Amino acid sequence: MNYIADKVKIWKFPRDISFESVPGYLNSFVPKSEYGKVVFDMKETETFHASFVGFLLHVKSVSERNGTAFDVLFSERAARTIRMMGLFSHFCISRSDERNELSA
Repeated sequence: MNYIADKVKIWKFPRDISFESVPGYLNSFVPKSEYGKVVFDMKETETFHASFVGFLLHVKSVSERNGTAFDVLFSERAARTIRMMGLFSHFCISRSDERNELSA
C-alpha cells in the first residue's frame, strides 16, 4: 500500500515577510510528489509584501496540479489582509486561534 499521502511538509514563516525574501522562498519551493500535503504556517506572520501573495497563489496552483493538498495557517492579522485583498476564498483558511489539527 502507498502511504505517500500521509507525508506533510510544514513551512514556518517569520513575523515579517519582505520583498527581498520572496525570491528565496520561490527558489526553495520545489514541488515534490512525496508530500500529500503542504502547510504554510503563518500563525506568527503580521506583515508580508504583496509579492508574497503571488508566491502563495503560485504554490496553490502547483500543488493543485500535482494533487498535493495545500493549507495556510494564517495569523488573525494576515487573514484580515488576505480578506481585504479579496483572496480569502482561494485558501483553506485557518486562524491561529482555531485549534485545528493537521491531517493529511
